[in-house]
Amino acid sequence: MPAQNILDLPTELLVLIIDFLVPNDIIPALHAIEGLVEYIAPQHAIVKNNEGATILHELVKSEETSLLQSVLSNKVNCSVLNAAGETPLSVACDRPNIAIIKLLLHAGAEMSECKQNALVTAASCQNMEAVQFFLDLGIDVNQVNVDKTALTWAVLWNNEQLIRLLIDAGADPSIPHQYTPLMDASFSLNPGIVKMLLDVGGNISHRNAKLQTALHCAICRIFNCSRFPTDGEHIIGPRQAYDEVVRLLIDAGIDTIRRDTKGRTPLLLAIENCDMERPYDIPMIRTLIDLGADASTKNFEGRSPLHIASKRGLAPVVKSLIQAGVPISTRCRNGKTALHYAAECPLGDPTKLLVEAGIYIDIHDKEGLTALHYAVRKEHDQVVPHLLSSMKNVSAVDPEGRTALHYAAKQGWDKIQILLSGGINPFIQDHSSSTALNYAAREGHKEPARLLLDAEAKADPNVLSQPCQSFSLIGPVDQVQGRPRTGPAQCHPRGDAEIPVLPSNEELRNIHTKCYRSGSVHCLTHVIQDLAPTGDLQKIKPIFELWRAEMGQALPMEEISSLYSHHNISEAIADAARNCYLNVVEYLLQMGVQITLALISAASEAGRTEIFQVLLGHGWDINARYKYQTSLMHCIKNPTLVKWHLEHGANPEIRCPELPNGERNKSVLEIAAGAGALDSVKLLVEHGANLQNTLALIDATRYGSKCNGTLPVYLETMNYLLDCGVDIDRVDWRQSWYWDWCSRGTALMAAVEVTCPTRVRLLLERGANKEIGSHHVEDGDSPDPNRTPLRWAEYMVDFETVNILRTM
Repeated sequence: MPAQNILDLPTELLVLIIDFLVPNDIIPALHAIEGLVEYIAPQHAIVKNNEGATILHELVKSEETSLLQSVLSNKVNCSVLNAAGETPLSVACDRPNIAIIKLLLHAGAEMSECKQNALVTAASCQNMEAVQFFLDLGIDVNQVNVDKTALTWAVLWNNEQLIRLLIDAGADPSIPHQYTPLMDASFSLNPGIVKMLLDVGGNISHRNAKLQTALHCAICRIFNCSRFPTDGEHIIGPRQAYDEVVRLLIDAGIDTIRRDTKGRTPLLLAIENCDMERPYDIPMIRTLIDLGADASTKNFEGRSPLHIASKRGLAPVVKSLIQAGVPISTRCRNGKTALHYAAECPLGDPTKLLVEAGIYIDIHDKEGLTALHYAVRKEHDQVVPHLLSSMKNVSAVDPEGRTALHYAAKQGWDKIQILLSGGINPFIQDHSSSTALNYAAREGHKEPARLLLDAEAKADPNVLSQPCQSFSLIGPVDQVQGRPRTGPAQCHPRGDAEIPVLPSNEELRNIHTKCYRSGSVHCLTHVIQDLAPTGDLQKIKPIFELWRAEMGQALPMEEISSLYSHHNISEAIADAARNCYLNVVEYLLQMGVQITLALISAASEAGRTEIFQVLLGHGWDINARYKYQTSLMHCIKNPTLVKWHLEHGANPEIRCPELPNGERNKSVLEIAAGAGALDSVKLLVEHGANLQNTLALIDATRYGSKCNGTLPVYLETMNYLLDCGVDIDRVDWRQSWYWDWCSRGTALMAAVEVTCPTRVRLLLERGANKEIGSHHVEDGDSPDPNRTPLRWAEYMVDFETVNILRTM
């Protein structure tokens, strides 16, 4: 029987044919057959495989020290270059394995073949023996590789013994010039290392490309602590380290007024990132203030720490800043004081503190708004009482003549009674002669309108006999043109010939019109919209037919159908669909109401296939696009609706329209994967979605949970797509990556980008190529070898991911 494997050949025959073997064949033979290594001659050491590697390169990569020693004893050439221009010694420096490096040097390899980044590589692996060895060889202790020195890596690993070794060898703590070791030590919150670096001349004035100092770095770390060890609830031990690092830096004279590229001083940066739910954030900001960090410098928008703290509702910080004596009435570039910003926060405590501290309350900003205008616009009922109790003029108006009551009425604020009780004048008219009641009536806010009417009637009972000003779809007919006038129109007394009266159902009119004054008729489309959610078709029919008749008096019949897309009518059919009143939806479609995005969204929200069946019965195109998405895409998280769409002709290959930057050019499968809709993904695949060119795996990897990656549905989606044969190393050419550094990478790069070690491990276990770097348009089709997943994980100081990428 012929030999099935080269190793099945007799030793004598292998010796005869060894000259014709490549390294991939020779090495297994050397393992299998004792004594075969004696036949390795110098000519065998220069034979290369398909990757351009010799037998020595392969033995170095596999770290087979004993076999390598035997081969080298045969006086072979150990300086042959592989396809990348590297000698075996250069490759050995990437590990580094000192025993192998010594063997190669002893066998004649030149010391100059040691990579210039050998020392940095050894430090990144925390290989003390290798670091000492390379230092003894005379390699520059300050060599820089990918913006890191050996000292940088020692600091990142918090290895004080290695740091001391490098400093004693002359390591300069002020290089590289992007992030110095002092900045990295501050970021790591290691006070012992910070002190060590300061003692040897660490440059506290250095600023990185973001213009951040070492103090900025410490603050970035403590307020972005997703990877700190926890006890299940709180971070373990960073508070004391933070306090000590901040004290060391400030005592060393670091400048606390320096602003980064976003205009933030260290204190501003801390306040912007503070989270009230974390018990240690507020005390750490107080530490900055107590140690003398500058509290008055403003950012580029002119906002001071007090402005930012007030807007974010950080009452303890506001209190500390007031106690520190910061100016409380200073304005930003938009003319806002801290009180304006506090009014935009739903919490009342910052406003209360500022009012008690004596801040000027009635001041207007450059838009002409008071803090009360902002509080009402945001509907912050905890803030408004503090302002009303101290303002000199609660009826202050904006440049359009509107009080805060106008704002509340237009929005339909359900706490409008707070303003009425606070003494705002309800009779004030804006520059268009509208009162707050007019605003409430126009917008259809019944309860606020009733409260305002009661307030007006209480002050002046005669208002009940006056007509009110409101908007109507059809205003008085222009006698010259015979066309409806647009804009505000008076509500007409009953019996007016120009606008038909409502049916003689007084109760219906009182419940469903937009005004509570007697003797008024309002826009019928509002009435239809009010009735649609009730599902009462018997009431909707006469009102809709009355509206059509009203239109017929002002428009030619052929133009009436164009008004069926009017906002109120579109919302009416959407409300009916949302509440699953199929009879109302059916009726309005029969009357010619158009299928719009609002209707599709409402049907999707209702989750009933019967609604879509009604649409289909009225000639609906199931693949029609609504603002870049189809109905199938809107329903993607509901597998029942997805299945129905696919069974009724929805295209599983349809894509969003491609925009100039390519961001929206996604297939429905990619949208489903990005949403973690595994059941929908399976349905799409079963119905023929193309898996050959899809980027669904990348979308499933990139979305779901930053700094987490443990959501089972996303991991299951990734596994399912890989089981279906999706290319694990496909490159995403869309311009939609969060970090430009990672742009146009693979799924593995996406997992690293969102700092999800669990997803990184999954992809590597499934065979992802970790050597593929990100691509750039200017570089054509070639990946950048310096922009690999490992390099990005190192840059992000994501130690868990770095370890996974190095060991798997």
